[in-house]
Amino acid sequence: MQKSTGQTEFKFLALVCLLGTVLLFAPDSVVLSVKSTFLDCAAPGQELTVHLVEQGKTALKQFEPVDAQPENVARLQQEIEAWKEATQRLQSQNLALLQAVKMAGQQRTTFTYQSNSNQALFETTLIEARVLGEESIQLWRSGKLLNRGDKHKIQESAMVLNSPQALLDLGADFNLHSGQTVFAGRCVVGKISRVGNWSSTLLPISDVRYHGGLVQIVRFTEAGPVVVAVGKIQGAGKQQCRITSVEATAAVQVGDAVYTQASDELISTPMYFGKVTQAKLANGAPEWDILLDAALDLKNVNRVQILNRTLNPTRVLAN
Repeated sequence: MQKSTGQTEFKFLALVCLLGTVLLFAPDSVVLSVKSTFLDCAAPGQELTVHLVEQGKTALKQFEPVDAQPENVARLQQEIEAWKEATQRLQSQNLALLQAVKMAGQQRTTFTYQSNSNQALFETTLIEARVLGEESIQLWRSGKLLNRGDKHKIQESAMVLNSPQALLDLGADFNLHSGQTVFAGRCVVGKISRVGNWSSTLLPISDVRYHGGLVQIVRFTEAGPVVVAVGKIQGAGKQQCRITSVEATAAVQVGDAVYTQASDELISTPMYFGKVTQAKLANGAPEWDILLDAALDLKNVNRVQILNRTLNPTRVLAN
């Protein structure tokens, strides 16, 4: 096989040499004719070669070193940074959504606000008021302290000014209202009767118009305090109160103490009214006749406390 290939190459070379020798001694017209024919045959190959070279140069430009294209480097860096920021933003949003889904699965509720069952319905505020003295009461009732009242329609309630009851220096401006219990320390001294703009009247527990709630009669023994009866309290006049609705089966005696019944969740500590000074039970009577002396005389009280109650705003918003 190799011998045949070598013979072919030798014959081709001999033919080329012979052709060259002939052209060397041939006339110019023959040489030009042969040259023209040869160029015509080689033209398509030359054009193909030139086209392939141009395509090669275009392709090689794509593989030029990056340093040779600084404007492209800056543009590519900006695009890379933009994609990084977009990726970080999407990752953060995805994490937030996952957390929201997890929390929603734990709560399993459609409410936007969920009230705490431990939150009380009422909020309480202890307000301290002064019991006005005789001189202050006279000035207040005379209207001299409101010398611009008639002109500017700044007047106190006539029911408050005309009342003979004790006056406190707080009124509607501190959200007081009728019926609120008034304390002096641990003792109950009365309740708010009438409320004016800046003052209010105090109805003492000994006033016959006073009607309180349930009270408990307590006896202190060596084993501790014992509730012997529950009844209702009302004023009896002359610094005394009467306890009613105490059944004859109860064992009441003089010297027992009377406290508020600890049924109010806002006042868990019983407040003191006074001591029993009379306990009578007539033959066949269904109830005891009980009197007690009020623990405090308002003449000796300068400051009192009122417990204000308002709705808890968080409970209201929850609904």
